[in-house]
Amino acid sequence: MERSLMLKMKWKLFTLILLLLGINLSSGQFIDYNHPELRWKTFETEHFVVHFHQGTQRTALLVGKIAEEIYPHVTGLYNYRPKEKIHFIIKDTDDYSNGGAFFFDNKIEIWASNLDYIMRGTKNWLRDVVTHEFTHMISIQKMIKTNLLFPYGFFQVFGYEKERRKDVVRGFPNVLVSYPLSSINLPVWFAEGTAQHQAPGARYDYRDPNREMIIRDRILHEQLLTYNSMTVFGKSSHGNESAYNLGFSFVNYLARRFGEHILEKIAWNSSRWKHWTFEGALKEATGLPAKQLYKDWKDSLTTTYLQRTEVIRQNEVKGQALEVKGSANLYPIFSPDGQWIAYVSNAGEDYFSLNRLVLYNRKSKEKKTISQNISSSLSWSPDGRYLIYARQKRNSHGSAFNDLFVYDVQAEKEIRLTKNLRGRNPDFSHDGKKVVFVTETNGLNQLNIYWLPQNFDQKINCVVWFSMETGELNVLPKDDGNDWRKVEYRGGKIEQLLRFENERQIYHPRWMPGDQTIIFDTAIEYGRDIARYEVESKKMEFILNSRVEERYPFVSPDGQFLYYAASPTGIY
Repeated sequence: MERSLMLKMKWKLFTLILLLLGINLSSGQFIDYNHPELRWKTFETEHFVVHFHQGTQRTALLVGKIAEEIYPHVTGLYNYRPKEKIHFIIKDTDDYSNGGAFFFDNKIEIWASNLDYIMRGTKNWLRDVVTHEFTHMISIQKMIKTNLLFPYGFFQVFGYEKERRKDVVRGFPNVLVSYPLSSINLPVWFAEGTAQHQAPGARYDYRDPNREMIIRDRILHEQLLTYNSMTVFGKSSHGNESAYNLGFSFVNYLARRFGEHILEKIAWNSSRWKHWTFEGALKEATGLPAKQLYKDWKDSLTTTYLQRTEVIRQNEVKGQALEVKGSANLYPIFSPDGQWIAYVSNAGEDYFSLNRLVLYNRKSKEKKTISQNISSSLSWSPDGRYLIYARQKRNSHGSAFNDLFVYDVQAEKEIRLTKNLRGRNPDFSHDGKKVVFVTETNGLNQLNIYWLPQNFDQKINCVVWFSMETGELNVLPKDDGNDWRKVEYRGGKIEQLLRFENERQIYHPRWMPGDQTIIFDTAIEYGRDIARYEVESKKMEFILNSRVEERYPFVSPDGQFLYYAASPTGIY
């Protein structure tokens, strides 16, 4: 009977449902809280509307300037200009670096904090992220088949059983056919590749040594992502970053082989309804199928990296692995007596942020986890009792800020030193009485000293204030029209040594023997340099200043030698 009804069923309803949906390509693990405490302001430029809250005016003005400078270059490459002004939203609510392009909403979000990521090289953060996200907006909106109001829909058909009684208006539904109709088909490799490739005249990203290392490693170990894997995220931190890097490399390859105009041609083809897949648009633009292009690109990478590493591979030297699990084992440091090695590891996890602080006993070979969610490098006290580091904690407004913590190896407990500090990369002085560390606010960096209390039993009840706009430290907030951030700490004294107002970044400060000089790596554009700061004379000067990456300085105990990582050949 049921089968008979199925055979005799009639189509009762034929409908097309369009669903509105906002898409954010830069989504990740970070939780963004609402912040009702913020006061927002807005200004307009010729092509943009910029929204910013207290403490971010400098960043907002610079974003507006950069956006107008890159506008003709990016829109010119893709031959597309938005009908309405694009909105920038500037945020400095967390110690977090990212940007997001909401291309159906005509909205871009920018976090002010500079990016310091182990898998990326160094560049001017704002120029890079503004150009990156704006390129997303232009290239993706160019590819949309409909308009910004109709992201995608479903073609749906419903079937119903024949009514069995006269009092039944409609029979029971027994058929549902649903077919998605997307107004855009966009693989991750092309979306992120074009955003990193950017445009002639507006190019602030580059294939740095860190990215080269990731691609080179995948080629030499025959672990290059397949074409299909490059089209989606949903991987570990290393896998997702590889999708970025490989997309950047693949897009660069296409631009070199076919010319810059090929990107606009691919985007335009993708906007036509006859191309239901991105691969169809790619083939019409280049004359070659995606798999052939992928193979040609892969072969070119293999040839290049085999040639560049021939001498290295013939003279390979390997050390003994201390930790073989995890994709991020960072900042290893020996205790003063050599008994312990402390390091940060994400062993057992997929993402770098889900890390743990590990103590490795060199005698017993035992490992002990003592903390988690570490956000900086590490430093031992001279007597080996304390290990200092930064980790993120949320305050009463939901902001995730970096604060300083010490772990007492003797008492086996963690002690929080600060609240709302926004500090990172601390280093104990040789006399153990103070630590040097970096703070950041509104994308600006400051170098500071924390004179430690005689013991850590004191409550966190001492207070200093940091300007939310400039990062200036003061005992009391000034009446200068700026908002100030209250910082609480556990006794002692916090003193500011150096403050930059030109976007210069400070990384990994370290004391030299004698505790009168601090060395650190620093950058304002491409690559890092190494500089020193004299505490008594209050002068800063460069030790190394070149176009290559020079980072992680460390001075020998006798002060005679400076060790650091560098990439003069493109390889660290």
